[in-house]
Amino acid sequence: MGKAAYRLIGVYKIIPTEESIKEAARYHECDYLFDGEGNFTDEIDWENHQNLALLEFQVSGSFTPNDLMNISQGDQAPYMEFYLDPRGEKCVDENQAIRRDGRRVCFFMHFLDNTRPVMVDDQKGSLTPMQDLPERLIPFTHYLPVD
Repeated sequence: MGKAAYRLIGVYKIIPTEESIKEAARYHECDYLFDGEGNFTDEIDWENHQNLALLEFQVSGSFTPNDLMNISQGDQAPYMEFYLDPRGEKCVDENQAIRRDGRRVCFFMHFLDNTRPVMVDDQKGSLTPMQDLPERLIPFTHYLPVD
């Protein structure tokens, strides 16, 4: 396998709610984020989520999770990535993602601006307009706010 090649599949608007963040904290087993009554204890700055998106890429060729740090838009980088099978339907662990060609990866990006390119390995890539989240990706939207 040669160097990783990325193909953007979609850009999806994510609108977190207090309930979705609580669900994500449970999913990620972050019980320390709850008080004794089950309330989320961290302060949530809702303005940080105005242009939150989930980006999905098909990745072919040689790949390691550190390669995701080669994707950016301004000072924003991938956050909370999920590795998926080639059809983008099932989560795979990091080891499977490294060994499998044609894997997909999705991740959150804050303050996304669709009018600006995303950088992938020093190459400018155009973003597609934000789309509705496909049902198959709902299980991978367990977003937790950045500390």
